[in-house]
Amino acid sequence: MKLFGRLRSKKTNKWYKENENYEVWWLDNPDQIGEYVFSFDKKTKFNLFADYPHKLTPKQKEIFDKENPYWKDFFKDRCKEEQTLKNDSNSVWEKHNKLMNLLNKLETEKLYTSTESDSLFSGHYDYNPVIWDVFDEVGVNDPKYKSYDNYLAKKDIHKLSSREIVEQFLFWKRGERFCEGTIAGAIDKGDFVNLFKKFIAYNNPRNNEWVD
Repeated sequence: MKLFGRLRSKKTNKWYKENENYEVWWLDNPDQIGEYVFSFDKKTKFNLFADYPHKLTPKQKEIFDKENPYWKDFFKDRCKEEQTLKNDSNSVWEKHNKLMNLLNKLETEKLYTSTESDSLFSGHYDYNPVIWDVFDEVGVNDPKYKSYDNYLAKKDIHKLSSREIVEQFLFWKRGERFCEGTIAGAIDKGDFVNLFKKFIAYNNPRNNEWVD
């Protein structure tokens, strides 16, 4: 029996189904013009225009879409936007998790070894690959970062901007062209790890801002 149309108009604040075999209940409330409220159990209410599809579980959405092809098509662009936002969010969190894994390595692994040298330089430094991974994730290879400076010699670490953080890392990387220990010095002072923590804090997904 299809409880729709004529029977529906006689109800007030009553739940009905458009098909007795359906799982979606609709609330008939003639006092609210243009409002579409539905439920799967007649307890938890969903406002069609405010809650679809982001407040539905994947299973609920599957049921709703199957029983309501018109509304599925009506909201198809919104669903595409929801999926895009979801993908973007997942990508941001994946990057954040990668940064946290690198930080864990920075704090638990030996980051460099040095060998004495009879050359003009004091020695040669071999760095843990995680160091180069940090440079890559920070973005020092991005062409937009052409300038660099030793900002930590001038400013407190907490006062550095996101751009200055990247350019500080670039300063260290450029200073290591001959493996003479520029990065090792930053590691020994704790600056390398602390600045990477600051970079992660700037780019925490919970801040709703990702700094490139």
